[in-house]
Amino acid sequence: MNAHFIPVRPEDRPHVRAVAVLVHRYGVYAVILAAVNLAFRRRRYRWRFDADLSDHIRRDVGLEPLSRGRAYWEL
Repeated sequence: MNAHFIPVRPEDRPHVRAVAVLVHRYGVYAVILAAVNLAFRRRRYRWRFDADLSDHIRRDVGLEPLSRGRAYWEL
């Protein structure tokens, strides 16, 4: 039904145009080097689990805190 909206030529596809613009602006070598660096870089984030949340955040979200906080007379 919407097949007439799909670009047929490769140069009409948005990702091909974006790469062509990058190559035109920065050069082939820089684009290939950036793609290789992107493919082999380490992730900058670590997986978070529900136990990683602080008790303040857990209370704000509506979960029970994992540890009981100290009472004011224990300080």
